[in-house]
Amino acid sequence: MSSILQIKNLTKAFNDNTVLDKINLEVNKGDVIAIIGPSGTGKSTLLRCINLLEEPTGGSIIINDNEIKSLSPNSRPRLYDKEIAKLRKETGMVFQQYNLWPHMKVIDNLITAPILVKKETKKAATQKAEEMLNLVQMKEKMNAYPANLSGGQQQRVAIAKALVMEPSVMLFDEVTSALDPQLSREVLSVMIKLAKEGMTMIIVTHEMKFAEEVANRIIFMDSGKIIEDGPPHQIFHEPKEEKTKQFVQNL
Repeated sequence: MSSILQIKNLTKAFNDNTVLDKINLEVNKGDVIAIIGPSGTGKSTLLRCINLLEEPTGGSIIINDNEIKSLSPNSRPRLYDKEIAKLRKETGMVFQQYNLWPHMKVIDNLITAPILVKKETKKAATQKAEEMLNLVQMKEKMNAYPANLSGGQQQRVAIAKALVMEPSVMLFDEVTSALDPQLSREVLSVMIKLAKEGMTMIIVTHEMKFAEEVANRIIFMDSGKIIEDGPPHQIFHEPKEEKTKQFVQNL
C-alpha cells in the first residue's frame, strides 16, 4: 500500500492546554478512516492541523512527499506560504458549517478556487464542477444561491466544492451534526459513494453505524491521544484497550 499521509509526533497546545499529544498516524491510498471518541478530545483539531488551519506546536505532516514541520516556539505563525499552499492543494476539507459564499451561485462557488489557485480556464473548471455536482446529485441546482438550498443540499455542494480541487485526501469534520436524520442520510450517501470510488477519507463522526459500515479503519481518540487504531469489528466488538471498551459500551 502506498502512503499518502504521514503524521509524526504531532502536538498541538493552546497555551498550557495540550490538545494533541504526540500523534502518529499513517494513511494509505484508499483508506477510509473514521475518528471517534468523546467530545473535546482533539479529533477536530487533528483535522485542522492536517490542513494547516491550526499551526502544530510540534511534529511534522507529510502529504505526498510535501512535508510541513512545526515552527520553533518563538516563530510567528505562518499565515501563508508556498509549502502550506502545496499541502492544502492535497487536502479537501468539509466542515460542520457549509462554508459556501452566500453571494455566489452554486456553480461560481465551485469554479472560483480552481481558476484562482490552479489557474484553470473557466471552461475546464466549469466542466469539472458540473461533474462533481452530478456526483453529489446537485447539478440541477447549479444556478441556485446557497440560501435557497436545504442544509443537506448545501453540505453536498460543500463536498463538491472540495472535490473540484482534486485532493489526495478528503477531511470531513462532523459534517452531519447540524442536520436532521433525513438530510444526514443524503450527505452520508454521498460519502459512501466516494468511499466505493476509492477516495481517501478521514472522517470525524458521531455516526457510529455509518463509521462501522463504511470505514476500513476506526481510530479511537481520548485526551489528545490515539488510544486504539484497528478494523471496525475490532474497535466496536473486540476492543483491546480499556478506554475503548468503556466508550463502546456506552454507545
